[in-house]
Amino acid sequence: GRLGTRELQSFYSGVHGNRRDRQFVFSRFKSWRSFRDETALFTCIALLGGTNHLAVGSHAGEMKIFEASSGSLLESFQGHQAPVTLVQPHVSGDTQLLLSSSSSDVQLWDASSITGGPRHSFDGCKAAKFSNSGLRFAALSCEASTKDVLLYDVQTCT
Repeated sequence: GRLGTRELQSFYSGVHGNRRDRQFVFSRFKSWRSFRDETALFTCIALLGGTNHLAVGSHAGEMKIFEASSGSLLESFQGHQAPVTLVQPHVSGDTQLLLSSSSSDVQLWDASSITGGPRHSFDGCKAAKFSNSGLRFAALSCEASTKDVLLYDVQTCT
């Protein structure tokens, strides 16, 4: 009696509930598509909303846009002098904006065409994130002595 009660009240509930804490080696999920660029080591990635495109940052400081369904490279631009550590997209009306961060600068892009370069570069900051509205973004100061959070307006870039 006591063993049966203990089994029904296991940690994950149910008779075989404790099986849920096991790590499975195989999964029913598999990769749908692989992307490869022999010249770049990818460091970060983001899906561009409303499109079938991926924004990818590389160790060499390049920003790349890939077509998700075919895996083909659409655009590439050498934007940063250091590895890209973070990429974040934001849809603002008809415009798709993209923030890319490295260890020493942040760049704001028009994701529809990155070959012309970034809209604006912000030196002395890193790890940028858009606000929920997409009108502003916050970044961390690169100066270890100040430890400031910097706020920028996307429209005026100030």
